[in-house]
Amino acid sequence: MMARFSPVAPAAIRVQVLPVGRIGRNRFQDILRSLQQHAALVKLADIPQLENQQLLSPKALPESSLLFNYVTYPAGQQDQQLAPYELYREPLLVLGVADGLSEHDEKRTGELKDAAAYLRERHSRVVHRHILLLQQQAEAAEGVTVLPDGELSFSLKAAMAEVAERLLVELSTYTKAMQASPTVQTPGQPAKTLQRASSRRGDERRPTSGYNTPTQNIEVSSPTGDEGSRPPSRGFGSPPPTTTNSFDQVRNASSRAANALARSDSNASNRSKNGQRASSQDRVSVHGFGPSMSHEKTKNRGKARVGIVTGHIYMMAGQWHEALRMLTEHTNAARKLSDSHWHAKGLDGILVCMLLLAWAGQGFSIPPVCFPSEQRSSFSHSAKLSVTLPTDFRPSEVAYQAALGKLSLSLPELLKHILALYRSSEGALELPSLVLCEAKVRFCDLLMILYCEGGELNGNARSRIVERIIPHHAAKSAGSTSASGLPRSLIATMLAEAQPTDEDGLTPVDHIQLLGGISSVYSSLGMERKSGMMLQEMVTKLTGALIQARKLGAAEVGIHPAASLSIDVGLESIVNVAAESVGMQELIDKLGRVYGVSLMSAARNDEERSAVVNGPFDFGNEQLKSFVLRALIAFCEASPDPKGVLRVACSLLRAAGANVAVDVSGSSVSSVTSKDEQITVATSVSRTVGVSRHLGFVDVQADYWDDFLVRGISFLAPDTSHILISSVATATDTGAAGTAGNPLLYDPNSKNHGNLAKARLPIVRGEPLTCLVTLQNPLETNVEVESIKLVTGGEDGVELVVNGFAPVTLEPLCFQKVSLSVSSAGVGDFSITGCRVKITAFRERLFSIYARPWSPASDTLVKHHGQDIGEAYKPGAEAESAAVSMIAVEAMPLLEVESTSVAGDSVMLLVGEIRRFDVSVHNRSPDSDSVISNIRDSQGILQLKQESEDGDAASYVGDISTFAAVLQSRARLTLCFDVTGKAGVSQTDLEIVYKRRQSASNAEHARVLSVPLRMTVDVALQAQNADVTESLEDGFELSFDLRNAWSKPMSYCVEILRLDPEADTGIPKQVLLSPGESHRVTRRLNRWHIFASDSNLEDAREGLLKHIKVVWRTWAGDARWGEVDLRTLTLSKQHLELIRGQPSTISLHRLDEDNTPAKLGSFITVRLRCRRRRALSGPLWAQLQSPHESRSLGLLGVPYRILPTSEDEESHVDFVLCPLVPGTLELSAVARPTIRKDCAASDVLYTERPLFIEVA
Repeated sequence: MMARFSPVAPAAIRVQVLPVGRIGRNRFQDILRSLQQHAALVKLADIPQLENQQLLSPKALPESSLLFNYVTYPAGQQDQQLAPYELYREPLLVLGVADGLSEHDEKRTGELKDAAAYLRERHSRVVHRHILLLQQQAEAAEGVTVLPDGELSFSLKAAMAEVAERLLVELSTYTKAMQASPTVQTPGQPAKTLQRASSRRGDERRPTSGYNTPTQNIEVSSPTGDEGSRPPSRGFGSPPPTTTNSFDQVRNASSRAANALARSDSNASNRSKNGQRASSQDRVSVHGFGPSMSHEKTKNRGKARVGIVTGHIYMMAGQWHEALRMLTEHTNAARKLSDSHWHAKGLDGILVCMLLLAWAGQGFSIPPVCFPSEQRSSFSHSAKLSVTLPTDFRPSEVAYQAALGKLSLSLPELLKHILALYRSSEGALELPSLVLCEAKVRFCDLLMILYCEGGELNGNARSRIVERIIPHHAAKSAGSTSASGLPRSLIATMLAEAQPTDEDGLTPVDHIQLLGGISSVYSSLGMERKSGMMLQEMVTKLTGALIQARKLGAAEVGIHPAASLSIDVGLESIVNVAAESVGMQELIDKLGRVYGVSLMSAARNDEERSAVVNGPFDFGNEQLKSFVLRALIAFCEASPDPKGVLRVACSLLRAAGANVAVDVSGSSVSSVTSKDEQITVATSVSRTVGVSRHLGFVDVQADYWDDFLVRGISFLAPDTSHILISSVATATDTGAAGTAGNPLLYDPNSKNHGNLAKARLPIVRGEPLTCLVTLQNPLETNVEVESIKLVTGGEDGVELVVNGFAPVTLEPLCFQKVSLSVSSAGVGDFSITGCRVKITAFRERLFSIYARPWSPASDTLVKHHGQDIGEAYKPGAEAESAAVSMIAVEAMPLLEVESTSVAGDSVMLLVGEIRRFDVSVHNRSPDSDSVISNIRDSQGILQLKQESEDGDAASYVGDISTFAAVLQSRARLTLCFDVTGKAGVSQTDLEIVYKRRQSASNAEHARVLSVPLRMTVDVALQAQNADVTESLEDGFELSFDLRNAWSKPMSYCVEILRLDPEADTGIPKQVLLSPGESHRVTRRLNRWHIFASDSNLEDAREGLLKHIKVVWRTWAGDARWGEVDLRTLTLSKQHLELIRGQPSTISLHRLDEDNTPAKLGSFITVRLRCRRRRALSGPLWAQLQSPHESRSLGLLGVPYRILPTSEDEESHVDFVLCPLVPGTLELSAVARPTIRKDCAASDVLYTERPLFIEVA
C-alpha cells in the first residue's frame, strides 16, 4: 500500500475501492488487502494499448510502472480543493468490486449497468470508473473486468492491467483538456501574519480562508490578477466546477478547451456584475503593482502552471522521462516568472521523477533548475552535480551510479530549497498548512531513509522509498551521523517544524495523520520518546474527534451522548471496529513500549502465557505511565473498542497494584493511582462488560490483571476420626495429628526432616476436605470472586471437585483466605498447580501459586537509560510458582464409638486399683471392611482382655499394640480393658488404629479412633523405706514399709513368683491395716530364680518388680482391689548391686551325708559346682585349697581340675579326698579362666563359704 507520506506519493494514482452487489465484508476486505499487497505496482509492459493515437501510451516506456494507492474512503473537501495543484489527493479511478450478483446472464447484465450508472452519478468527478467482477462464470463488458482464474495475486495483477488500459485512455483525454487550459489557479489562504494583524484590528473583512466550505461560494484568486482567463481546474476555497473533471461527456480535447474558456469568461463576467471580486490584497503580485505585470507574462505563467500539472499527469501515467523533461522546462519558466509555489511544485515533481527513475534502474541527470542560481553559476558546483557523459556511453551503469551519488549528495540542499519555496507567500496568500506540513513529513521520510542507509541511494534505500520494503539493520545510536555527513538532528528539527498546531485549521483527520507520519519517522530514526510524544498527542486528538462524532450522532438521534455506545453503536459497528483494531492495538503497544507501560498480553489461552519475570518496562515516570494509560482508556472508549478498553484498564489496575507478590507488610504496594481512580477504572471494566453483553457480546471479558492473585493453598486438618496417618506410625504420631494445612502425621522414624516438606498430603476419595486458598488484593477497591476451581496435574489424572462454592468479596489491601470444600473423584498421586478463578467482569483464567513474596529486581549498576533498556534488557529471575503434592486413596472405613462402660467417660480410681472398661465400636462404612491393626494407650494403664477359644476365662493380651481384628462393614465389636489407677494420671487416650481391608492403594495409610478416658486417682497403700541385705547363697532380703493412706481399712498380701519354699516360713498371707497404720514387709528372694542377665542395674530393678507383687483390697463399702505400685520404692545403687549379685558362683559340697563325721582314712567325694546366669567365654581352671598341711590330707590325683563349659546353667567337677588326721577339715576353692590373657580380677571366682568336714 502506498503510504500517504511516501516520498513518491505524488506519483501514485489514488483508487477508491467500493463494494458492489452483495459481496461479504470479509471477502471485500480480502480483495482490498490483496490489491494493496500485490497490485500496487503495475508495469506498463503488462498493459495493452487500446488506441494507436493514445497520448499516454504504455508502450512509450515499458520499463516504468503505474503506482496505485487503494483506499475505501472518498477524498475530503480539502483534498478536492487542492487539486489539480496536488492531483494525487483526489481519486482518479473508482473501482467497484462486485460479487453476489444474479446467476442469470440478463439479470446480471442489468445489475452491472445499474451499478455503473450509480457509480457514474455518485462519482462524476473521477477520470474513470470500473467494476471488477469476482464471479468468474460471467462475461466481461464495457467498464467491467472479470477476475481471471488462477492465484489471487496474479489474477488481480492481470485484472488491474486491464483496468489501467482504460484508465490511461481516459487520462489521456484529461491531459489534453488540461493542456488546453490557459492557466491553473494556485490554492491559497491568507497569510498567517495578515490573519493575526487583522484579528488584532478587529477587521471584519479579513481574507477568506482556503478551508471555507463550498457553500460560501468565495474564491481566492491567483496573484497573477488574471480573472478573465480562469483555468478549467478547481480553485482552493471554491466549489469544484463539474466542467473540469466530468470526462464522460468529453469527446475531443479542442471542444473541451473551448467550452472551458467560454465558461471561465462567463464566470468572470458574472462575478464582476455581482460585485464579488476578490479583495485587493488577494491580488497582490510578488513583482509589485501596475504595468510591470504584462499580459504576456500572465500568459506565460499560466502556461508554466499547466505544463507542471501536465508533467505530474505524465509522472502518474508512468512516463517518467517525459515527465522529467516537461517538469524541468516548465519549472524553469515558473522560476523565471517568480511563481514560487509552482516553482516548488515543479521541483517536487522533478525529485519524484528522479527517485522513480533511480528505482527502475533507468538513467537520468539532475536538471540545473534544481539548484539556486548562485549555485548553478558556480563551476565547481556544476561539475560536482551535473552528469556529462559521451553520447555513446549513455545510459551506462557508470553514469547511473554517478547520477545516484550526486542525487544523494544533493538531496538535503534540494529539499531545503523546495521547502523554502513552499513557505514563501505570493502577496497576501500562502499555501495551506496541510501542503507544507505534508511536504515536510515526506521530505523527512526521504532524509530518514538516506540517513539509515549511510547517505546513499542504494538498493535498500530505493526499495524502501517506492515499495516500502524496510531492511533489517541495526539502528544508529543517539546523535550519530550518516556516512554522508547527514546529522539526525537536522531531520528531527525539520520534523518538529512539520508538527501541526490548532492554528493551522486542519481537519481532525489530517491533523491525526500528520502526527502519525511524524511519529513514524521519529521511530525509524530511533527517537522513540519523540515518537511516543507524537503518538500520545495523536491519541488525544483522535479521542476528541471520536467523542465529538458521538455527540453529533447522539444529537441527531435525540439521546444523551453517554447512551450512544449502547444505542446508536450496535453489534455490527463494534464487530467492524474489532475487526479493524489491529492498527489500534499496535498503536497502544508502541505507546506502552515508549513510556515503559507494561500492557497486558492479548493472549487468550493460558498455555500462551509466559512465566512471570522481571519485565523490560522497568523505566519511566510512574505518574506519566498512569496518564498514558488513562488517555488510552479514553481512546478505546471513544472508538468504541470494548476489548481495548478492558485491556488498557486492566493494565492500569496492574500498574496500580505494582504487579508483585505482596509481602505481609504491604511495602511493595504502589501508589500510582488514587483510591477514587481505582474505583472508577474498576467500574469502567464492569460497565464495558455489561454493555457488551447487552449488545450480544457474551465473550467480551477482561483478563484479570494480577498474576499473583493466588498466594497459597493449604488444607485444614479434619476431625480426629477422619485423620489419615502412616500405617507404620508410632504412638507419638497422634500427638502431632496435624497442624492446620498438614493432615499427614509426623513420622519420628524419619531422620531426614527435609522429607517432611516433600510428603504428599492424603485425601480420601469421596470425602470432603476443607481447603484454604489465600488470595491477595493490593488495590483499594473490592474484588468479587464468583468461582474457584483447583487445577491438578499428574499421570493419574486425579481431579478435585469443589462442592457448593459461595461467591466471596476480597476486601481492599489485604490477604484473605477463602474456604473451599473439595473432594477427590479419583485415586493416585497428583499435585495442585494452581487455581481457575472467575472474577466478576473478568474471564475465568488459570493462576499459578506464588507462596513467596516477589517483585521485579532492578540492576544495581545502571548501564542503560530510556529506550536503550528495551534493547539491552536481560530477563531476571522468574517468580517461583509452588505446588501442593497430594495423594488420593480409596474410600476408607470409618469407625465410631457406639458406647462405653464408663458413664461420662470419667472414673474415680485408687492408685493401683484395677477396673473394667468396655468400648463398643461400629463400622459405619457400607462397603468397606476394617482391619484393626494396632491399639495404643497414651499412659500405658490399659490391659486388653481377650476371650479364649475354648471358653476358659479371659486372658490378658500381652502387648496391645500387636492386637489385630477384622470388622465387617456395618458390624460392631466390643473391646474389654482393665484400667489401672496411676498416681499423677488424670486422662488417657485409647487409640484404635485401623485401615481398609485388602487395598493396595491404602496400604500406607490408616485412621485412628480415639477414646478419651478421664479419671480421678487417690492414694491407697504406699510403699516406702526400702532396704536390701545379703542373705544365704544366691539370695537377698527385701524389706519395705506399707502404709494405709486410704480412709478405710484394707488388707494386703505379698505374692512372689518362683518363690523359694524355705524363705516363706512364718509370713502371714493376709494382713489387715487400719487407716494410717504401717507394716514392715520382709521377703527373701533368690536371685537365681529372678535374673536371667546382669547387663545393667536397671535390668535388676525391673526383674525384681516383675517377681514381687503386693495385692490389696478394701472391705468396707464397694469392694475394691488392686496392686501397690512398687516403682515408687527408692533403691540406691548399692541396693541394686546386691540384688543383681555375681553373674557366676562356685561352691563345695559333700556327696554323702554331711552331718556324719568322716572316718579317718576313708575316702570322701567333694563336688565343686559352678552356677552362672550368663555363658562363659571358655573353660575354667578350678583348684581345691586347704589351710592344713599336705600331710593331714590325702588327695586322689592333682588338686586342680578343668571345669568344662556347657549349655546348662550349672556344671561341676569332683575331688576324692582321704583325711589322715582327725579333727575338723576346712576346704575352699578358686576358679579362673583357663586362658589368662586379658584376665581381670573380676573374672576370678572364689567360694563364698569354706566347707568344714568333721573327721573321727
